[in-house]
Amino acid sequence: MVGDNPGGINRSSHHVAAVTGILDASDGHFTSISERVVEKIGAETGFTLVVSRAALEADYIINIPVFKTHMGMMVSGALKNTFGYVAGACKARLYLLARNTETFARVICGVHQVHPPDLHIMDAITAIEGNGPCHGGQLRQVGKLMASTDRLALDVAMAWMMGIDPGRLPVQEQAQVQGLGTLSKAEIDIQGELVPIPNLKMPVTFAPQAGEDNRAEIARLYPTGMMRSRLTVKPSYRKDRCIQCGDCALNCPAQVLTLKPEFSIADGCIACYCCVELCSEGALEVPDVEAFRHY
Repeated sequence: MVGDNPGGINRSSHHVAAVTGILDASDGHFTSISERVVEKIGAETGFTLVVSRAALEADYIINIPVFKTHMGMMVSGALKNTFGYVAGACKARLYLLARNTETFARVICGVHQVHPPDLHIMDAITAIEGNGPCHGGQLRQVGKLMASTDRLALDVAMAWMMGIDPGRLPVQEQAQVQGLGTLSKAEIDIQGELVPIPNLKMPVTFAPQAGEDNRAEIARLYPTGMMRSRLTVKPSYRKDRCIQCGDCALNCPAQVLTLKPEFSIADGCIACYCCVELCSEGALEVPDVEAFRHY
């Protein structure tokens, strides 16, 4: 059985599978895994999780994430990919309940533990860098397939290939706190060559680390308090790309985005960037700032 649980209210999994080519590739084995759902309580948050019953009933699960960056959670690897257990639009409710990155990382780990996959195969043939996971990202040819029975080990390997410390990634850090594995590359058995990708671009929401060599430069580029406001900035609107389909407003967890009489986002925006991720035309973006372009 091949299944997926894309976000959004008005886009069925069959529609998304057809557009992406998954439907044809599955050769008649595609199943809408959100048709039957069950409620579970997240162990770390107490939030109600509406998850796929098909995923819970499966004897063996193969998780197939993509090697990519993510504006909200910095990367989207093996752990975050299992957020797809949550039925479509029910994801938005969890964004709203979480309210911040740390809590949402706990939500993701909680969903993962509902039924941890048995094998993880990461597509790093064509990766996404920059403001992933959608229109804001750029394709990067890596030419690798990565696999592991250990979800966190695979994400750690991905982080090292990206040239970043996995301890700076919210989901992976939370996974270690919850005892789901190690972030130490020295404790992971890596078969094959682990080569960092030169100059891979992280999202603009990824704050640079202040080391001895770059502390003064970061202080110059990032005024006090700037990073705090940067991580809660509202998406920017590209009117020339907008087709007025209404997907952004329909899928906004906080219900603060409107298109009529003109486009606006109210102050209740929780900076989850669901609208950016779900916009099929790339009309919404996470805005860049001068400091990020120079760093």
